[in-house]
Amino acid sequence: MIKKFLVFLMFSFIIFADTFKVLTPNESRTYTGKGLFNFSVGDSYKGDWQNGKRNGFGVYTWSNGNKYIGYWVNDKLNGKGTYIWSTGNIYQGNFSDDKKNGFGVLLWSTGDYYEGNFLNDNRTGKGTYIWNSGDIYTGDFLNNSKHGKGSLRWANGDLYEGDWQNNLRTGQGSLYWNNGDIYIGSFKDDKLHGQGKFIGIYDELWEGTWENDEFVE
Repeated sequence: MIKKFLVFLMFSFIIFADTFKVLTPNESRTYTGKGLFNFSVGDSYKGDWQNGKRNGFGVYTWSNGNKYIGYWVNDKLNGKGTYIWSTGNIYQGNFSDDKKNGFGVLLWSTGDYYEGNFLNDNRTGKGTYIWNSGDIYTGDFLNNSKHGKGSLRWANGDLYEGDWQNNLRTGQGSLYWNNGDIYIGSFKDDKLHGQGKFIGIYDELWEGTWENDEFVE
């Protein structure tokens, strides 16, 4: 995916090798064509204009160092584009009315990585999140949280498959430890809770009711 980022950026630089008309404030209100306008607040836009609005392909650079390279409709981010934060975070994907909407990839400067669906700037729908620690979650998201069905594989080899609510294992699921132990049953707030069965590597079998990770009966 990093290669796609680089290809997109190279493509944008090739497009902007052409000469652009430097616009005055008055011209920017009605201009149609390719132009460059420097805003009084320190922002700048270089790209396509239609009737004084950003329409088509263009690059917008904010005074804080953030940059957007992509498509516009009536002064708003719409269509495919790449947003680069001054912090080093990068998003590439679909936008709608200035928000991340649809499929996209978000790469944090920390090394964390998300690929999947967005809704109104939030990770919502199907996706995969990879932490820089090596942990990997694949499944459902809602408002940036693991929510619905999904699997989380930790870097140490442990694996959980099942239900999630607000980032916590809650509902029915299966937990496989890297030493071979297995638990199948109910979870609540990230703990073994409810009816479940634990199968140990030495043929231990505890089946019944669990409360807060403890076997009751």
